[in-house]
Amino acid sequence: MIQLCDNSICTGCMACYASCNQQAIEIQENNFGFLQPSIKHDVCIECGICVKTCPVLSPSPFQKEKQKGFASWSTNENIRKNSSSGGVFYELSHTIITSGGVVCGAAFNEKMEVEHRIISNLNELPLLMGSKYVQSNILPVLKEVKSILTSTSHKVLFSGTPCQIAGLLNYLHKRYDNLITIDIVCHGVPSPGLWHKYIRYQKTNQSSDLISYKFRYKKKSWTFFHSQLLFKNGQKIEYNWFKDPWIRIFLQNKCLRESCYTCHYTSIHRISDITLADFWGYKSNNKDDKNTDKGISLVLLNSSNGISLFNSSKHKLKYFPRSLEACLL
Repeated sequence: MIQLCDNSICTGCMACYASCNQQAIEIQENNFGFLQPSIKHDVCIECGICVKTCPVLSPSPFQKEKQKGFASWSTNENIRKNSSSGGVFYELSHTIITSGGVVCGAAFNEKMEVEHRIISNLNELPLLMGSKYVQSNILPVLKEVKSILTSTSHKVLFSGTPCQIAGLLNYLHKRYDNLITIDIVCHGVPSPGLWHKYIRYQKTNQSSDLISYKFRYKKKSWTFFHSQLLFKNGQKIEYNWFKDPWIRIFLQNKCLRESCYTCHYTSIHRISDITLADFWGYKSNNKDDKNTDKGISLVLLNSSNGISLFNSSKHKLKYFPRSLEACLL
């Protein structure tokens, strides 16, 4: 009998569900609101595609090209200000969209749930900017991404956690020349169920619906975690990290998916074309690369596709090579 990976190590990448042509896999929320796949054995034909597609049971290979490391940020001060770190994701995405491609990443929907969506318009790009400390529902986009890659020559820039990238690549069964993947150095994905409770808590306190939440609001400095909440009645609240219950439990690792505690992607070896992170250990070498405390992105270029996209975006970036040792600080 075909079996999926154990729930305790399932990352929720949804590759198994998307790959099943028999509709023999169902998705349910567990007690913490995480999406969990399971096999309907009365429908399953034992083809084994789900097992071959699961990145836990059938791991995708890491990139094998020599990595290049950079400290980088957008030359557009407004973009940098409204990004979690240096705004590099925005500039890479801008390059893709202006060349006729699409970008896929995590955004809030009208219910303040985090889900992946595909955009092709620069006006929508701000929706994908900024950290979202909730696991994103990737189901709405997997099949559409595959359709774009197989039926068009449009470039697709796909951003997600490393396990989501692994699931996507296994679902596609091959690497496409017009696909560029970005993974993040991930702290872990928090519970959507607990996030819903937090939203209700804020609604009760403010007597209004929460309509916007910035997890990394740069009130004074990007190095200190602040959050900004906007409500339907016009109320705006700003928290220091230790006053915001959500940020506090996230940083204390108390609300993560079970598989995050045994993550297989916490190393310098990456599965994506580009890896982005906050450059917390950044040190300037001269006045040209001085840290202005407005946000600095760590960029790892893991493949020729990643290098090509970064090179095409350099005119919009400040960038300074850093050794891999410096990137790990």
